[in-house]
Amino acid sequence: MKRMIILVIILFAIVVAISRINAQTISLDGAATSPITITVPSGTVSTDTLSTVHQEVQAITTATSDIADSLTATHSNVLSLVGSDVSAVGDSLTDIHTKIETIDGLLDAIRGATGVFHEQADVPVNITAIADSQITVLNLRADDTRYAIRNLRIKSADPGANSVTVHLWEFINDVFVETDSFEITTASYTNYFSIMDMFGVNTLYGDNIMIMVDTDVGSYAITGQYSYAKTNN
Repeated sequence: MKRMIILVIILFAIVVAISRINAQTISLDGAATSPITITVPSGTVSTDTLSTVHQEVQAITTATSDIADSLTATHSNVLSLVGSDVSAVGDSLTDIHTKIETIDGLLDAIRGATGVFHEQADVPVNITAIADSQITVLNLRADDTRYAIRNLRIKSADPGANSVTVHLWEFINDVFVETDSFEITTASYTNYFSIMDMFGVNTLYGDNIMIMVDTDVGSYAITGQYSYAKTNN
């Protein structure tokens, strides 16, 4: 733009020169510009010079037009790129929102779950089974507490011709019931028996669980260990 103003000023000066004005000072003053003062040499200006100036003005006009076209094209490209990116970001945000809603649903389900069991320390077993009286191996029945017995190993001394019986008691319909039993004899006493061996399950769950032992005759040492988890959530 500055170059165009300068060329216009020069063109104006040349026109003045053509009118055979001798060398003197010319001042241009306009509302849109600060006063500009140039010195025009004396003499005349040829038609070739005017033609050259005219060509330069046309070149500047063309360049300005090209710049405008380039700016328009750049603007369109920017809008196209930004619009595409914004659309992609919008799709990504929608996808993320959907995933968050799914996770929230899962968390709600987890928060609504009860019965998170906490493992307790192992408990050793060292008791004596006696005749006609059941002795406690374990007795888990605290108020508002649920248990999961996951491991139990017990072994009896050799009962000889007699037998040791392991009794499982569970709370069913508010009543303690003997739900299963297992017999240890002289043929099997060397084994440490598990929950699966004795009662056919891997884990015992319940609010009230007791395991007891007795013998038909005599008394026999019972050794072993058990572990459990509990929750009162």
